[in-house]
Amino acid sequence: MRKEEEKIKALILSHLYPNKENPISGLFVAQQVEEMSKQGCAVRVISPLPWVPFFLAGWKPKWQGLKKVAWSAEINGVKVFYPRFPVLPKKLARFLIPFSYYLFVKRLVQKIRGDFPFNLIHAHTALPDGYAAMLIARRLNLPFVVTIHGYDLDPANLQKRIWKRSLKKVITKA
Repeated sequence: MRKEEEKIKALILSHLYPNKENPISGLFVAQQVEEMSKQGCAVRVISPLPWVPFFLAGWKPKWQGLKKVAWSAEINGVKVFYPRFPVLPKKLARFLIPFSYYLFVKRLVQKIRGDFPFNLIHAHTALPDGYAAMLIARRLNLPFVVTIHGYDLDPANLQKRIWKRSLKKVITKA
């Protein structure tokens, strides 16, 4: 294990992470985070969820479940935060999701940093998590890494100019 002053303290950003209502969401991310912890890395996870207005929550079971997820939890020894952020329908404003994500987690990031001075940001998926990580890392002058998953490179997404440009920017800066 590394000396305390050299220890990796990672903030993980992933909208794919298990929670009480969806225990298999992003299980592959949780397994990697747990392994990082076993290897001596200190970790905290931010797993933003879409904010669902109360008057819409009853329309879909998935939305009802989102309302039930606690704001924070400890899962297998890892502290996980589930902040909410507004999301417009993807067809209307998909390109705004990374900015909305960033704006609604940046205060939480500052709070976490006060208690847990992380020295690395690790995002799972380039969009939206990696884009938000890029903005946070720039603001805090920290390194960030991105693990790209299949959806990021979906040919249908790559046909969209804004997606391709944003993806390239995240990959170049990481």
